[in-house]
Amino acid sequence: MYGFVDGILLYGTSVFIPNILRALYVVEPLQVAVGFLPFNGSILIGHLFWGFMMTKFKSFRTSLIVSSALLTLVCGLLARLTPDNRAYFEGLLALTGFLVSATQVIPVAALGLVVPDHLIVTSNLLLAISRGLGGALGIAV
Repeated sequence: MYGFVDGILLYGTSVFIPNILRALYVVEPLQVAVGFLPFNGSILIGHLFWGFMMTKFKSFRTSLIVSSALLTLVCGLLARLTPDNRAYFEGLLALTGFLVSATQVIPVAALGLVVPDHLIVTSNLLLAISRGLGGALGIAV
């Protein structure tokens, strides 16, 4: 189930945020791609951070709940964007990427911790399918 929500978040934000960037701040496609770099860069940093946090605390539920709650808050704050506050947008964009990375890495690691060895491939397949279906819905909406 969480993979479905993750698919909606990841693919939805990957389509929605560049359109906001294009509509509010820049028009050229190359500038939109460059403006999207804080999101992608913070995803890379977030993968390392959340992996470290899970290794250190040996728990995935707390990290997933906290990151999901903060991601909901940040996505709500995206509604306050105007053409005059690009620095605010870039900060929220980096924070969104950092928190989206938690929804990507934590469920995969959690499956490795709780699923028996002979079912890991099947559980990862189900996670990938649910992410794909959620992503299709996230792009369509």
